[in-house]
Amino acid sequence: MIALNDCYSSIQGEGVLTGTPMVIVRLQGCGVGCPWCDTKETWKREASHEQVGFNAIEGKGPEWAWMTPMEIAAVARSKGKAVGWALVTGGEPAEQDLAELVNYLHREKFAVALETSGTRKGFEVADFDWICISPKFDMPGGRRVNETLLHFADEFKVVVAGPADVERLLGVIGDRRLSCDCVVSLQPASMNARLTEYCVSQCLLHNWRLSIQTHQYIDVR
Repeated sequence: MIALNDCYSSIQGEGVLTGTPMVIVRLQGCGVGCPWCDTKETWKREASHEQVGFNAIEGKGPEWAWMTPMEIAAVARSKGKAVGWALVTGGEPAEQDLAELVNYLHREKFAVALETSGTRKGFEVADFDWICISPKFDMPGGRRVNETLLHFADEFKVVVAGPADVERLLGVIGDRRLSCDCVVSLQPASMNARLTEYCVSQCLLHNWRLSIQTHQYIDVR
């Protein structure tokens, strides 16, 4: 069983796959505690918000339900009948074992992407088509990035709240813990103008990509 928060169709607004139609499969539960998180309603599995079935949780909010991977995949296909990609996100989706969910999404003819903080192993044996690790270092939840997982990343997307985040990224790259063909993206925290300017300068300096939360600009979830 998987703790599901919501499932809906949208346009990917971040990272390498920006602009791609996707069905968002948003899971419930996250112990990382990023201060800038825009989905804090997904952090806790509170009993008072537990519901039964997808109809009771649909829409943005803290309501969640236990559902089977097969049920979630069927809901995902109903939400995007012509959509080619499903994005498994959260919360921190890798707190849960994702292998069976990915298999059922593939049966529904989705290519399947993942967004994870790299702090949990639930994706390690899952057959994802694209893995974006957005590392969360030194967050209030106290969870450490599991550096043995970094080589799984197709994309390493760093949310930048200041120069220290870029310095940490350079350390990871210098230690060769990323795969050689991994795409590196910088994303300014909270769409801050000063941080955006800084990220642009660093992308030009290191030949990295800039990730802007375009879904915020076009007002989609």
